[in-house]
Amino acid sequence: MNTSGLAIANFTINLACFISVAVLLFVTLVELKFHFNLGNKISLCSVLVSTGLRMTLTVYEFATGDY
Repeated sequence: MNTSGLAIANFTINLACFISVAVLLFVTLVELKFHFNLGNKISLCSVLVSTGLRMTLTVYEFATGDY
């Protein structure tokens, strides 16, 4: 089984998902001008942190080859 190809595919899929979420979030926040209460701000920060951590893990797995 070609683990190098799987690593590249995993990295590409995660990167595409991360970029699409970031772009959609930016467009939503800029165009719709939401006013968040504290609960929504905490939820948004949680989503951003978890997405960033997932991308960090993907980059780490890709760089080290440890899956």
